Amino acid sequence: MQDADSAQAETAQTDTGQADTGQADTGQADTGQIPEMGFVFEYVTHQVQGETLTFVLNRESPDWFSQKLRQTAVPNAVLGHLQALARLCAASGTALPQYADFGANVGVSALYPARLGFPTLAVEAGARNIALLTEAVAINDLAPLCRPCLMAAGAGRGVVPFHEYSAWGWLELPDRPLASAGQVVAVRDRPGALRISLMPTDTVAGILTQQGFADAACIKIDIEGSEMAALTGFEAIAARPTLRDLIVESNGAECANLGYPVQVLWARLIELGFALYMILGRRLAPAGPDTPQPRLVMDMLATRRDPAELTGGFGYRIAAFSPTELTEMFATLESQNPAVGVPAFAAQQKALMVAASPSTTTQ
Repeated sequence: MQDADSAQAETAQTDTGQADTGQADTGQADTGQIPEMGFVFEYVTHQVQGETLTFVLNRESPDWFSQKLRQTAVPNAVLGHLQALARLCAASGTALPQYADFGANVGVSALYPARLGFPTLAVEAGARNIALLTEAVAINDLAPLCRPCLMAAGAGRGVVPFHEYSAWGWLELPDRPLASAGQVVAVRDRPGALRISLMPTDTVAGILTQQGFADAACIKIDIEGSEMAALTGFEAIAARPTLRDLIVESNGAECANLGYPVQVLWARLIELGFALYMILGRRLAPAGPDTPQPRLVMDMLATRRDPAELTGGFGYRIAAFSPTELTEMFATLESQNPAVGVPAFAAQQKALMVAASPSTTTQ
């Protein structure tokens, strides 16, 4: 799930080299009333990289994410990566491996992999979203390949208050109570106001093990700044030879809400044995604990694949951001993004520019 302000920032920026989205224009919509559910299902059909998929929305949801999905399929870094992996598996005669999606929302990054044939675990903490995703799995005839799982990924096993608003939600943590979560306060009086419930929680490793996905080859994690906590005890999963890739959202606003810069999350992924890249369409920019993040929200590829495999079979281009590019991207961030916390984030990240490599490498 995505935070409204930071996700708006993410979509307001133009990715260069975005050759793998394969999105069609406006799809077809239909609705169905499920009285006991308390909302109306809305069915929207789009072409996603050559595959026809129907997404299910709450017709009453006014948020920008739902509005965009009503018009077109939403690009996602996972889609191109798994499409390339599917091609490589077909060429080698290898069965498609398991894929797990943490923060599955309504299935933007879960339905397509399942349609390709990846056994998919779709973990989501929003009860409304899980109902919509479950309906989408049925409508697209993706059971049992796509398995919705109602849980929150966090620091351990238990229950935690979960604040759900439209397409998004936040865990209430000791260091992020409801009263101090600016984005929660901001949406309190909007249509589709917050719904608070106790949600079962466990670490990413715990959920994978319980659900029979400990051998997943690719894991996507987009859980509003809770990534650090959810990677507690991940060493055993990280050590499995089957795990090759993680695609993790690096959300400057949400990490700041929890008191740490995005580079702390990056250092954790590197500590677990992965090479780290910022994803910009089909471009990968190497990242490390001293590398600046020039956008408020970026997807990161944490991988065990060597550069030759990434540039070969996966079709990426590897190129570090030059000082000129970083300067331009920060200027765009500061001038176009109204989200709270952007000035502090930009200042923090620009301070790291002196540690960034002055040269651009291309492979």
